[in-house]
Amino acid sequence: MDNYVNYIKFAGDNENEPTNTDPLSGKIELDPNATEDENVLGLAHELTNRIMKDEEGGLEVDVFFGKITPEEYAKEALQLESNAIYSQFKVAKELKIKSFGRGADPTSDKQLRSYERGEISDEALKKQLKGN
Repeated sequence: MDNYVNYIKFAGDNENEPTNTDPLSGKIELDPNATEDENVLGLAHELTNRIMKDEEGGLEVDVFFGKITPEEYAKEALQLESNAIYSQFKVAKELKIKSFGRGADPTSDKQLRSYERGEISDEALKKQLKGN
């Protein structure tokens, strides 16, 4: 089994970005200035993106080669992102993380508390995240 450092690393101290995937190396870069909870949620987001991209294929490449239209790309990218955010909610609920942390939309924490209390179902949350 490959070592995790082949896939995950801390971003440089001078980089002021949240947890993200480096487009050149493909490594997930954790924010060295974030809390552990923020990086756990960021990692859940990026791993979901990676899994979904592997299943869907490279959307950017598909647009470049004309396999999908830019409109189809936008729709797929939005779906990918909403699935990643849903993963963050699931992980936060499971680990009892109370806040998405700095830079998060303030309504996300309110939504998380409602989700944790069972006031929002999985299906309702997925629908909200898709913007339906």
